[in-house]
This record gives sequence, structure tokens and C-alpha cells, in this order.
Amino acid sequence: MRLTVEEHREAIKRYSHVRPARGSKSRLCSTLCPGTRRTCTLGKGHRGPHVAHGLFKKVVAVWESDTGAGVSKEPVGNAAHAKSRSGVGTRKPIGLRTGRPVGILEALRERVVGTVGSVEEIAFLIFFLAFVGFAIHWFLLLG
Repeated sequence: MRLTVEEHREAIKRYSHVRPARGSKSRLCSTLCPGTRRTCTLGKGHRGPHVAHGLFKKVVAVWESDTGAGVSKEPVGNAAHAKSRSGVGTRKPIGLRTGRPVGILEALRERVVGTVGSVEEIAFLIFFLAFVGFAIHWFLLLG
């Protein structure tokens, strides 16, 4: 099952009560939605389907994880955490991660593009940030 805002606008409203993980230090599930660039914004180890949220905590995608081929053979949950903390297991290569943003601006761009759905929303976000910048500038000039 895979529901997205673009394809199933009415069906996805059933999941509007689901909220993303709270706090900046909470660990996200981050499972990738098949066919899109959205990731699950619920807490790690959640029950039920995966849910991706957009701007203002709006649900933009809901999907079930497939249990067939392609499932990782790594341990799940506390066993995986204990394995990584003990230092036993495979080591990650030193260097840049492929496919990931390198700088802070690229990471910010990836985050905005991933959460904002349309070009109009991105344009309004840029205009809003410019307005806030001008307001701060004038506040400092007058103060």
C-alpha cells in the first residue's frame, strides 16, 4: 500500500491525526517511501504504516514497508544499537558518504525540497525569509 497527496488526496486524510516524532533529539525511522524521495518522520520502532509529513506537520505520504526481498539482514532495534556501540561488526569507510549532501547549504536545500511539495510553496518560503530579513534590518536601523 502506498498513498501520496498527489495521487490519493482524500484517502490520505484518514491519517491526518498522526503526528511526527517530537523533539530535535528524537530518532526518526527515516524509511524511504518507494517511488518518492520522502522518508518516514515517525519515531524509530513505531507501529503501523510509515508516514511522511510535510510543511506544518501535514501528512503527505503513507505506506507499508514490504517484507519481501530487499529487507536488510542487519539486526533491528536494541540489538543493532548494541552491536554498533560495542564496535563489533562491519566498519564504515572513512571519507565522504556518497549520495549525501556535503555542505550545510546543500543539506538545507535537500531538507526544504524534501518537505515542501510544490514550486509555489518554495517561492513563498523564499519571499517570507526575505521579508523577515528586511524586517530585522529595519529594526536594527531604527533601534
